[in-house]
Amino acid sequence: MNTIWLVVSPDGQDEPAEAYVRRVDALASVEGSREGALIQELRLVFPAEAEDRRWKAYQQTIITDSFGVRWTGHGAVEELPGDPIYGVTAHNPNGVPLSAMENEDRQATMLREVADHGWTYWPVVGSSQDGLLSEESVALCGLGEEQALALARKWEQIALFLLTNDDLMVISCADGQPVSRRPRRS
Repeated sequence: MNTIWLVVSPDGQDEPAEAYVRRVDALASVEGSREGALIQELRLVFPAEAEDRRWKAYQQTIITDSFGVRWTGHGAVEELPGDPIYGVTAHNPNGVPLSAMENEDRQATMLREVADHGWTYWPVVGSSQDGLLSEESVALCGLGEEQALALARKWEQIALFLLTNDDLMVISCADGQPVSRRPRRS
């Protein structure tokens, strides 16, 4: 068996954790690539570090509505249109990158399901702080946490967001427990 090493920062410079995770995940999405087969092995070798990086990246997510109004982070709107609001996406199930078309199809199907339930919702985008990673999402109001978790789990998500006028919480879909909490506005 050949050993393939994934080298981080060959120039000796540190890179943001989310950039490393995106680069590795991009390799996983190349159909038929040998590198893609190694991603699970890499995550098994460094599971704690990968999980810590993932949760920190989620905690720093900037949520913006379709009008460009920030709902989280620096300069966020003072009051949300509802409280509480749950943020869910259908993109990239279990953190595995899909093509743009696959993600769009999944998101459209999830939005139809949300509309059929009669929940109040707003299209939003969740983005990394550097803006290099973003996913179309939906902000939901008028449902309970268990319903929001069921929806996120159905679409094979790792986490969902719970926003109140005061806080942003990241909730694990695996066990329904909050992973992190921070002020919604900074």
